[in-house]
Formats: sequence, C-alpha cells, structure tokens
Amino acid sequence: MVSLLIDLATTGERCQLLRATNASGETALHEVVRAGSKDIVVQLMAEDCELAGFPRDGGISPLYLAVLLDEIDIARSLYVMSHGNLSYSEPGRCNEDVFY
Repeated sequence: MVSLLIDLATTGERCQLLRATNASGETALHEVVRAGSKDIVVQLMAEDCELAGFPRDGGISPLYLAVLLDEIDIARSLYVMSHGNLSYSEPGRCNEDVFY
C-alpha cells in the first residue's frame, strides 16, 4: 500500500506527501515507527532520506520514538539511511538537536 501511494505521487510531490504532518506535527514515518515496521521505515527513508529530521520545530523525533519503543533495528536504520543527519528531539524540547 505504501509503495502504491508513493508511486501515485509525481516526483516533486513525493517529498511533500511523505513530509505531510498530522495535528501533532508527526509524519507517516512516526506512525510506521510506532507500528514497528522496519520494512516500511526503510521504504519511506529510501524515498526521502531527510524524513528522520522531522519535526524541525519541536516535538518527538522518529529516532527518539524508536528508542523509546525499544525498536533498536529501526533506530539503526534511521541513523544509517539518514547518513547521520537526523533529529533526536524529545517531547517538550525544541528541535535544536538536528544535525546537518
């Protein structure tokens, strides 16, 4: 299903689609991390390697969420696929911790 949705978006719209946020400022990557689906995390990160840097204006990062949920393989995938350019922002802190 994820592949189909990504394929339906044109190249320019793909990042916009993947970076869309909900009312909590979270992307689809956050939900996939919560579900513990490493395969889909890899699929999303392959499409947009900057996804692990969101949200940029505070909130919980996908990496922090993965560690919190003890999803170490997912945390490792986020780090590797983002080339180390990711946020480790935690709830209540502004996202000053993004490395680029």
